[in-house]
Amino acid sequence: MKRRSILSVMLCAALTAGMLTGCGGNRETAQKTDTVVLWAKHANFPWVDNDLLDDELSDTLTNGGVLSVIRVDGAPAVVDEVTYDAVDTSKTKSGQEREVEERLSDAQQAFSTCTAQTAGLNTLGAIQLAAKQLSGSENLTKLIVVDSGLSTEVPLDLTDIDKPLSGLDAAASVQSLKDSQNLPDLSGCAVVWYGMGEAAGNQQTLSPADASALEAFYTQYFEAAGANLHVSHTSVGEDELEDDVPSIPAVPVTKEENNAMSVPDETQFPESKIAFQDGTAQLIDAAAATSALQEITAQLKENTDVSVYVCGTTTNADSADKCRSLSKQRAQVVADILTRSGVSADQLHVIGFGAAGPHYAPDSADAQNAQNRAVTIIRADSENGQKIQAGTWVYD
Repeated sequence: MKRRSILSVMLCAALTAGMLTGCGGNRETAQKTDTVVLWAKHANFPWVDNDLLDDELSDTLTNGGVLSVIRVDGAPAVVDEVTYDAVDTSKTKSGQEREVEERLSDAQQAFSTCTAQTAGLNTLGAIQLAAKQLSGSENLTKLIVVDSGLSTEVPLDLTDIDKPLSGLDAAASVQSLKDSQNLPDLSGCAVVWYGMGEAAGNQQTLSPADASALEAFYTQYFEAAGANLHVSHTSVGEDELEDDVPSIPAVPVTKEENNAMSVPDETQFPESKIAFQDGTAQLIDAAAATSALQEITAQLKENTDVSVYVCGTTTNADSADKCRSLSKQRAQVVADILTRSGVSADQLHVIGFGAAGPHYAPDSADAQNAQNRAVTIIRADSENGQKIQAGTWVYD
């Protein structure tokens, strides 16, 4: 698609979202978006084209808002800040496209100045600086991160752990940051991350378990900060940065011989691990659920040829149909966490058994009730998986 066509699509999408004139609409109030971009160009991260974020920036560059760019290195700094008004909709369509193109060119020029100036990588320091940039905003807010997330400076020094990255305790680490008042306020902010866990230079490639542990940490970190994180699992590049930049220590990762892992035939998650509010598919603690699923997430990501059944069960507290419906909704919540963490949706098949199915126990005591309020992940090629496929597992 030609550059002009891309700009036309961007403009139409942003104008539609912002209720502006253009593409056949009438002008109403535009919704402005303040955006902060954290961009890392350092020795241990692949080289990334400066046009990576063209689509992500369309809201701010078309409907108006503040665009800030922060260099991520050992001492993060704001390298650019521009306030934009909404694109002048009295112009012709081509005139509006030219205006957006000029703004994109300026943004890409700012990204090119993000080459690391100091040794180390202070990812959380950059995020805290971004929170200051967005503080007090009356517009929509957005944070875009282009970096590995393999921070080497306090408050998150991943080189200073006594185990590979796969052993990172996300919940404990986030709680420690909270206790030391190192959590930013990003309430209501949409966060998009590109390149998480990607490596170059002297940084060894992360195993699936390492990558899952890193994503689990940042997912819980942003949730605690009041933000919603979306991680892009599309690789940002393979080439190394050619510029002469300060060195960054490598984060210890799982050794290659320990990388191999298999998906167990069955993994059960009772309410002691993944708890829902009574009678609903609403999680009591989403961060705890994500953490509980960390190991099976890594296993499924490494074994992409393995498909599983995500099976929900409930207590016998309602009609069979309602129990099956609720159990399937809960199983779907678990499947959604897995896909957001990078598991292919093609590997997951969601089933609601209700008050029946895998390991169901008669509801005669609190212990049985707790066991029955569960989600069980079953390999499709296992004995019980084949029973499910053949329809020989009785539902009720």
